[in-house]
Amino acid sequence: MKYIKISKCIFCGNDSSNSKSVEHIVPESLGNDKWILERGIVCDKCNNYFSREIENIVLNLPGFKQLRFYNLIDSKKGKIPSGEALIASGIAKLDWKVVNGMPCIMMGIEPSTFESIKQKKPKMFIVKGAYLDDNEHKYDISRFIYKIAFEFLVYSYLEYFEQEKIEVDELLFPPNLIAIRDFVRKGNREKHYLKYNYSLDRNIKTDPFETQYISIGSRNEDEYLIMDIKIINSVFTIKIKFDKE
Repeated sequence: MKYIKISKCIFCGNDSSNSKSVEHIVPESLGNDKWILERGIVCDKCNNYFSREIENIVLNLPGFKQLRFYNLIDSKKGKIPSGEALIASGIAKLDWKVVNGMPCIMMGIEPSTFESIKQKKPKMFIVKGAYLDDNEHKYDISRFIYKIAFEFLVYSYLEYFEQEKIEVDELLFPPNLIAIRDFVRKGNREKHYLKYNYSLDRNIKTDPFETQYISIGSRNEDEYLIMDIKIINSVFTIKIKFDKE
């Protein structure tokens, strides 16, 4: 995007010409090294806020941690989150370790659980599923999903006009996208979430917008833009209504 010059943050509108950080549309901790907004499109202050108040919260929810554990998706620091399993009526902590050059799962259990295992050897242990739609955190998840959607729309717009060699100081958004932008940036005191649908194993066409773990698809239906954000086998679907001219 070397032909696009933006010197005002797309979220807060403040001067971002001295910003040092690029903005990952999907967090690096979900394997994204492709969809990146260049420096100045999102200012450092907003970038840090989103990382602290949205992404870190969601990525540390149990379902997201289990998903990253199962798929060996490490963080920016190279650490894979711990997983959990049920064994002998107790909770076991699961960690990936490299032993003699081979990845192995290490299980940590409480002393009481260990005593139960000694008395009666369990035939199996049950691992938790990676269900990402946490009902208690729909507010945080919706801000996370709509942030991805909003930034991806900006990314697609800039990529489309890259060949035109345009220079702009700021992007002007229609009212529907302004509402989404403000929800992502400010949230609300009542913690009302924006609506989304959640499904599993949905087959959506996303090429070329995909990475190893994430894919994003979009389509038009009547007066709506439908966006599908797929994380491994979990799909978040949102509907953005077109503004009337």
